[in-house]
Amino acid sequence: MLGYLTACNLNPPEDDPMRNIGVCASAVFRYDSLNPMSRRDIYTYLRRRVRYSMRHFQQSTIVPELKKKGLSAMPDNAQVLPNITPRQIRWLSGNVVFDLIAYRRLTSPEKVR
Repeated sequence: MLGYLTACNLNPPEDDPMRNIGVCASAVFRYDSLNPMSRRDIYTYLRRRVRYSMRHFQQSTIVPELKKKGLSAMPDNAQVLPNITPRQIRWLSGNVVFDLIAYRRLTSPEKVR
């Protein structure tokens, strides 16, 4: 969401973010490798996948509203999105388990947290 907002200069109805995106060829991203034999790393990996699924839902529900209505459509809390539908779950992918967990967290956070 932030990437979209910054790419369109916080003026979503303009919706031409590609015009404002540049590439930094010298950028380097480093990640520590996870050890599949480490309980801690497995937990880290699973949490990361759930966060990716949460981001999928947040972007697929909030960004379209930002495009239509501008910044006034930004929710007070992106951790609670009652307008997510089961159709947004990526059923036929390796993300389905993580999407289901994220779906539950975003639609009924008081029960899960």
